[in-house]
Amino acid sequence: MHTALTVWLLRLGVRVIHGRSYQPSPRPFPAELPPIEYAPGAVVRRVQAKGAIALHGQYYQLGRTFQGYSVAVQPTLAPDGVTVQFCHETIAELDLTQPDA
Repeated sequence: MHTALTVWLLRLGVRVIHGRSYQPSPRPFPAELPPIEYAPGAVVRRVQAKGAIALHGQYYQLGRTFQGYSVAVQPTLAPDGVTVQFCHETIAELDLTQPDA
C-alpha cells in the first residue's frame, strides 16, 4: 500500500525505497539558530515582504524565500555589479544598471 507521500514522490520521479523506516538524524539541531552576522563594514539589507532589496533607490528581486532576513551586498570586479550573500552563500549577482520593474 502506498502512502500519499510515496505517491507524490513517485509522481515527481523520486525513487522510493520500500522496507526502510525513517530514522531521525542523530545530529543535534538547536532550538534556535544563531543570528546571521556579516563582516564589519558590509552593506547589509533586509529582504522585504515581496522578496526584494533596495539599493540606490532601486529594487532588486531575490525571492520570497529570503523575506525578513538580512543579506550582505558586495561589489564585484564589474563596474556596476554586486553579489548578494545569505550567510556564507552567494545567492545572486546583480547588475545595478538593470533594476527590477
